[in-house]
Amino acid sequence: MRLSERSFSETTSLTTEKEISCRKKYCTSKCIIVFLVISNICAIGGLSFNFITMLLKDSTPLPVPIPPVYNGSCPFNNVTSNGEFKIAVLSVSTIDVTICWPKIAYSAWNIGPYVVSTDDFYSGREELWPIYTGNKNEINITDVLPGSTIRIQTTGLNASGDIVTSNITDVKVQDFGGCGNAGDLGVFKNVEENDMPAIVQSCLIGNPFSRDRRIACIQNALPLTYDCSGCWADEYGCIIENCAFRCLPPSNPDCEVCLNTLCVPIVAACAGLPMWAFGVGEVVQA
Repeated sequence: MRLSERSFSETTSLTTEKEISCRKKYCTSKCIIVFLVISNICAIGGLSFNFITMLLKDSTPLPVPIPPVYNGSCPFNNVTSNGEFKIAVLSVSTIDVTICWPKIAYSAWNIGPYVVSTDDFYSGREELWPIYTGNKNEINITDVLPGSTIRIQTTGLNASGDIVTSNITDVKVQDFGGCGNAGDLGVFKNVEENDMPAIVQSCLIGNPFSRDRRIACIQNALPLTYDCSGCWADEYGCIIENCAFRCLPPSNPDCEVCLNTLCVPIVAACAGLPMWAFGVGEVVQA
């Protein structure tokens, strides 16, 4: 997740730990996939335009953006509250959540009197960790995963200096794309336990001529939806069209650049997931 304040341009990145974790999970398999794909194609006599067209023609269409759900403006009207300290959810989209809470603190506090804490669905951390400390009583949390549920709690200091804590609020982020739902995310975030890289590799290589068979193979081995399996099945066509000759040999540094620039973004866009979920941050252009 990333966090930004509505009235500030400053954005705090909170995805570093996730990016490292995802890079270990996903990127270690990519060179193996490329090697096996290229070996398979060489064994069947090289590439042809018709073959590439066949691989790409049934690709999953990219998801259409979904507008956020707005619940109105902050109901606390930015006035100091002596009543219940609670969270109001102002908007929820496929990528962010906006919340606010009553003002209860003296404006003279130099150190931010409010602390917002969340869990982390993707890493499996259930303990609430602080993601924001400051004086604002409205924040926008971005880079949340579509289809996930995040638990949010706010702590504040009232005029007497006493600590007050809100109840934990569960916020369901909108579903989006082929894999942006709770079921598929549950599989994807546990790729090592599910042996997902090896399964996807086997299904891509074992079914070079049939997208439907690649999807069926993935679904037979993993509890993924048809649409999510299709996003992974389509990676095969991207590798063949864009990266095959740049990955000879697969250890060529340009191979990794090609995959991260051309193929991983396609899978991520189809899946409806951010690039960091695939262990790719800044992408160097191919």
